[in-house]
Amino acid sequence: MRISLNACDFVIFGQHRVWQRGGGGNFPYMIVELEGEIEASAMKAALTRALSRHPVLVGGVGMSLFRLRPFWQVGDGREAAVDQAVARAYQFDDLRSKADAGAALEEMCEARYGGDWYRSSGPQVRLEHYAMPQGRTRLVLRWPHYLMDAEGAQLFLASLGDEPPTVAAHAGDGDALLLPDHQAPRVLKDYSWLKLIGMIRRGMGAGRALKNVGAQHEIPDSKARFGGYAVLHRHWDGEVFTQMRAAAKRLTPGGPAMFSRFLAAAVCRAQQRLHVERGGRAEAFFITFPMRVGFSRPDGRLFERRPLVGNYLVAPTLRVLETETTDRAVLSAEILRQVEAFLAASGDIAQWALLELAALWHAWFYHLIFKLPLSVNRCSSGFSYYGEIKGHLRTIGNARVKNIWGGGPTTTPPAWNPVFSKFGEQLNLSLTYSRPTIGDDLARRYAELIEDELVNPT
Repeated sequence: MRISLNACDFVIFGQHRVWQRGGGGNFPYMIVELEGEIEASAMKAALTRALSRHPVLVGGVGMSLFRLRPFWQVGDGREAAVDQAVARAYQFDDLRSKADAGAALEEMCEARYGGDWYRSSGPQVRLEHYAMPQGRTRLVLRWPHYLMDAEGAQLFLASLGDEPPTVAAHAGDGDALLLPDHQAPRVLKDYSWLKLIGMIRRGMGAGRALKNVGAQHEIPDSKARFGGYAVLHRHWDGEVFTQMRAAAKRLTPGGPAMFSRFLAAAVCRAQQRLHVERGGRAEAFFITFPMRVGFSRPDGRLFERRPLVGNYLVAPTLRVLETETTDRAVLSAEILRQVEAFLAASGDIAQWALLELAALWHAWFYHLIFKLPLSVNRCSSGFSYYGEIKGHLRTIGNARVKNIWGGGPTTTPPAWNPVFSKFGEQLNLSLTYSRPTIGDDLARRYAELIEDELVNPT
């Protein structure tokens, strides 16, 4: 069986190929912190069951002969193929006797970021299992971004748990969370070609409008050879998180994605403060604002169910002038205005139509796709926020899930990507950055400023 990559996957796949030329690649990660121990045999058995339920994860990526369109080559799910995939995907390390297990874990995770991948033969996920002191466990899931988004990754992790999400035989099956991997939702099925052409023109116009104001970042745009990715993690819970949510309600005008807009404002202000500290000025700041395609639809039911694989994301680029970042009320109002305008114009559908257009190109021209006006400015900083999926993951084996967080890289200057995630009553920030373009001290200062804007907002 062949499963075509959707339009968003296709463009991410092309982006991934471009990045790999420089030694990188677009590999997200998701980390599960657990209280309790999991035997390696039990974890391998859970991974085997998960891969058996989703054969697309076992196979590789093929290319159609004439169109050069990428697709998942799905096998028949034979036991031998699954066992081989598990052997490649699973890594266990016992750090319980290490004097500084935390430092050892960080060093091993960093060393294993990126590297070779079984793109043509599979598997498409990697699972690192670390046994930690004091009866704790850490799982690290990695995958190529063109496989799935953060929601899909959470669904995969849930399939490792005691009550994995079921897969519906068709879209009408009860309360099932997942569609079969080959039954992708048809995003544009309710739109005529005439209407889509108009949306594509609007989408291109939005991209051109963003270029009217430049972003002269003082953050390094290094041409040095790629030296690997690094990750910083910040975590807030208890009274601090309660105060943060109260500040969001107090300082952020009502409307769609209110808490996400509060976080975006903190990132914009942190960028402005960092520029001032370094003695530089920027006319404007740009950040991506990812959301699920279909968010603008009044019924909100486009993705009530979805396959595990696939990315169903659009990412309008928000532009704020440097003068707007100095006043929280002005900044928050401007972010709301841009988000509401994007949704009112069905910008998410228009951007998906643009992605469908880009996906008509041959793989030989992937690098040219990013010259299309897809509303992504060359100096836009990463930003995203996601919450928990329906059907929360709470246990794996005998271990209780304490926290889940993750992120991924971006090479768009300035080569860093702050990703926020909520789990229960706690908030995480994962800042992924590229070395040597971004130095460790600079990344730490950026994370400190973001934290200050969240904990002590003015």
